[in-house]
Amino acid sequence: MNPLPPATRRANRWLFAALIVFALALAVACFLWMRGVVRANGGIVDPQPRRTSFQREPLPPADFVLRTAPPCLT
Repeated sequence: MNPLPPATRRANRWLFAALIVFALALAVACFLWMRGVVRANGGIVDPQPRRTSFQREPLPPADFVLRTAPPCLT
């Protein structure tokens, strides 16, 4: 047994349907906006091109020696 009157249940169904339509419209708007942003920026560009392990440049040697003394020790 449903305690809500039929008019309230009908209104709830319409509100739920409106919420779904709004969510879909918002998703489409965000998609189109981001598509425009990507096109305006010239496409998706990877700032760091991917390299294989054979193409990497060697790292410089680690330098752990202090060249000068810290100011508190002078």
